[in-house]
Amino acid sequence: MARKPGNISILQFDRRTLSRLRAAVGAKRIEVLSFDQARLPEEVGSDALGGVLKDFAEAHDLARDAIYTVLPRHQVTTRILELPSQDPDEIASMVRLSAEEYVPFSVDELIIDQAIIEVLPSGLSRVVVALVQRDVVQAHADVLAEAGITPEQVFLSTACLAAAADVYIDSGESPFALADLSSAGLEVLVMRHGKLVYTRGVVSEQDWSLTGPDGTGMREELAIELRGSLAAYRRESEDGLGVDRVFLCSEYADLRPLLEELSSDLARECVLAGGADLFQGKSGALPLTLLGAALLARDENRLRVELLPEELRKGRELAGARRSAFRLAALAAALLVACGIWYGQAVYQRTLYIRELERHVAVIEPSAKGIAEKREELQILARQVGREGNVLEILAALAEVAPEKDLNINNFVYSRGRSVEFFGRARSVDDVYKYLADIRGIAEGPLALLAQAKSMYENQGTERGEKIYNYRVLIPIEEKERGGDGDG
Repeated sequence: MARKPGNISILQFDRRTLSRLRAAVGAKRIEVLSFDQARLPEEVGSDALGGVLKDFAEAHDLARDAIYTVLPRHQVTTRILELPSQDPDEIASMVRLSAEEYVPFSVDELIIDQAIIEVLPSGLSRVVVALVQRDVVQAHADVLAEAGITPEQVFLSTACLAAAADVYIDSGESPFALADLSSAGLEVLVMRHGKLVYTRGVVSEQDWSLTGPDGTGMREELAIELRGSLAAYRRESEDGLGVDRVFLCSEYADLRPLLEELSSDLARECVLAGGADLFQGKSGALPLTLLGAALLARDENRLRVELLPEELRKGRELAGARRSAFRLAALAAALLVACGIWYGQAVYQRTLYIRELERHVAVIEPSAKGIAEKREELQILARQVGREGNVLEILAALAEVAPEKDLNINNFVYSRGRSVEFFGRARSVDDVYKYLADIRGIAEGPLALLAQAKSMYENQGTERGEKIYNYRVLIPIEEKERGGDGDG
């Protein structure tokens, strides 16, 4: 059957549940065409999942649509980091270089992707990073291959939930939590001002649809995990405040019976997430993760984390190239008739294009030469200023004037040509300010930039039962042009 343009299917599956959302994706809205689901018996193992998925795909004619799949958060190591760059390529290099700090695997064993959540006025970027072992994604792809499915893309569930929350949940300016209860685990994320600020995934074998006495253990585990997630976010948040509202969704369970008791256990308002109106008013399951994946498939400008293996992507491109080649072969006879006309037109167009390029070259060439000369001057200047005042001297000076007690430095970051910043703890804010004054007091000669040292924050905390202050000091490096001070 021919594929109808704009229709897509989103798949999410594990050993317990197969879910498929079929949607028509338009330029301005998404229309849910159907939502299909199969709950699997316990005896179905991982080795038989491909066959079950194949039967499911044939029963629902998945071949009609472009297929996207979702990898759950609990199978992926995810971090939200602040990185000293706003260039996507540079950020990707930073993430790849530091990947082995977060997972016990070599970088060659990982599939890595990242997306910029927001750029900060300080020149930093908040970035969500996903690191998953290749074997995990390959096992996901093998099940799909056994079912005869080649996905367009594999999305991370966290990015899907963030996209759906941005569209279907309105909580004003207050931060809110969204908990997705899937058949294989629990995912919690926190959104603030429409931006992802926290994420956590938990593996769980609980059946979230249980009610009454049979669901007592499930409700207790859910309350414990949600409390732990919300407490972890509160500790990590900049203002130390938590969330007042928790939205819940699930692709298979009706969560309404949980809301009242869960609100009491968490001492926070717990409500169902939005988006149910897309399912024609049905009040049961709400597959917000699948809705979010449809948003990502439609809009590439959203926060996207893609985990499709490179070899699978290249395979799709090769298959597409073969299909294009067959179409071209079918049109070859017709093209021969018009070849003479097209050839003359092509020669004429290319002649005009060459002349246009030559005009552009004539305009750009002087600027290019000027840039090359300035680059050479900058290299000379870098060699002149690089002999003294380097980062090691700065670090030595900071250590020399540091007090012997009541303050320490536990992290030092040097961004070449941009800034020096360091973090630590102090017993009091006065200790931080005194240290800043001592730093500025040695700001002369090669260390003149220390005069610009400033405290970015002093956050109160507790360590071993004693009150402390976490601080951050920034020393900007201002690149200034120098002229007329060379030799001769």
